[in-house]
Amino acid sequence: MADSSRSINELDTLASGEALSSLQVMLTTVRQRGQVQVGATKIPSQSALAKGDGWVVTSCW
Repeated sequence: MADSSRSINELDTLASGEALSSLQVMLTTVRQRGQVQVGATKIPSQSALAKGDGWVVTSCW
């Protein structure tokens, strides 16, 4: 969500509850400070495994 013209509501598809609230506060703070992302983010190793009613997500940066 580096593009400040995009709606913060797009986070609704990524998280819910406390996680969503935390992401909204973080993104709003970053935008208010005028911070921008430079370059590209790369996650070389990632996996997602269904477990019970949720997922176990592992990422290595």
